[in-house]
Amino acid sequence: MIRLNLIVCATKTNGIGTGGNLPWRLKEDMNFFKFVTSLSPSKMKNVVIMGRKTWESIPVKFRPLCNRINIIVSRRLQQSDAGSLELFVIGGSEIYESVLKEQSSSTSSNFTPSHILITRILSDHPLIENSIDTYFPEVRVSRDMKWLKSVDLIEQNKFLCLPPSEHQHQEEEKTINRFKFDQLIIKHSFLYKFELWINQSLM
Repeated sequence: MIRLNLIVCATKTNGIGTGGNLPWRLKEDMNFFKFVTSLSPSKMKNVVIMGRKTWESIPVKFRPLCNRINIIVSRRLQQSDAGSLELFVIGGSEIYESVLKEQSSSTSSNFTPSHILITRILSDHPLIENSIDTYFPEVRVSRDMKWLKSVDLIEQNKFLCLPPSEHQHQEEEKTINRFKFDQLIIKHSFLYKFELWINQSLM
């Protein structure tokens, strides 16, 4: 069984995009995304899986996303590289929906979503909200997919820390622990935090 991690930035109403682009530019969110999806032992790389539209929305100078194996799909997920560590689904909305819907409707699927990493925007931005045309599927009140927001530091640190053997220096460890889940971040007019949700059926 292939386990997939979904990572997304969304408003309180799950808005994630406008006209194929992000409606905001949050530096700390971008840093978090790069850090989490790139973090792996030195001999391995993580995989980022995205739809064609998401790939095309990335500026050419940043493609492919460095230090990660980039996979672009249209409708169907394929077996990933055997040498990869973590697989991250990074969008767009059709890919997110396909992954969540497939898991909830089929027990014979060869992949399943195990974690969702959400940058949750908590502040209100009416102009942005009115322009949003793309949404992330709702999992907070879903009955068939029992998702639980994690407050377990051990579980959270799986995405924030390398194994102890990978820490070469004490200062490097401090850098690795830079991000924290559920800690409020205020930047300009935006208030947001990073959340980790777990698929309870896999616990």
